Amino acid sequence: MDKLSREENWKSFCTHHAVGDWHGIFLKYSSEGELVEESRIIRSFYHIPEINQIIHHNHYIYPNGQSKSVTFRNLNQDNCKAIYLEGSFTWGNERFVSGTPMGSEIGFKQADKRVSASFIYADDGQIKAVYLIIEKLTEIDSASFPVAVAIESFDSNLEKRWSTIQIVNSDWEYHERKMLFQQIRHRQESDLEMLTINNNNIRLSCPKLIREDSSFSQELEWFEPSICLTGIRTYSQGCFEKFELRTFRLEE
Repeated sequence: MDKLSREENWKSFCTHHAVGDWHGIFLKYSSEGELVEESRIIRSFYHIPEINQIIHHNHYIYPNGQSKSVTFRNLNQDNCKAIYLEGSFTWGNERFVSGTPMGSEIGFKQADKRVSASFIYADDGQIKAVYLIIEKLTEIDSASFPVAVAIESFDSNLEKRWSTIQIVNSDWEYHERKMLFQQIRHRQESDLEMLTINNNNIRLSCPKLIREDSSFSQELEWFEPSICLTGIRTYSQGCFEKFELRTFRLEE
């Protein structure tokens, strides 16, 4: 395996994600998968080359007309803990410790669109909330974005698609391979009870309850007319093990 360097990771973040104002819809789901909150959001990421840092702040606009802005600590190559690939990114707690809340995020970028999901667990290991953000680099027209793609229809044609699989483990070792969809072994079903949420062309899943000694995965899928992105964040014995990005494209 190759090693994903911090320099490559940082360059990918600056090139593909820190490119301005992301206008989006912020959706909050309960532990039962019910939509309990919806608002507009603008997430701003600006790379300042002179100091090689990224400025990040969020602006929330609520249905009642109120708004809130949150400014985060500037990011640089040293304090950036997330894994950034060209079409995806992920970050989160390295392990679950009973008595301590845990959170993680998986996201994708394609052209001027982004989709990301955050999984928030309480200190007892129960899923507390799931956040889904759907974004564009321009103002979102809710009538036309996201593009609705029938998930079942896309799934039925996956056997005709090539897949590029990129894996980064906890030691930042990187591996990439290509194969047809039917050559991919399906992952074993988890023995944990899972929460699954569908929103048009987006599907996500995570365990409802995790333990310090449990192995589990969190997954986000984004279906577009000609491509499907699947991100899988895997924990083994409660510790982050690897992130796997599967990119399905039509067979050439």
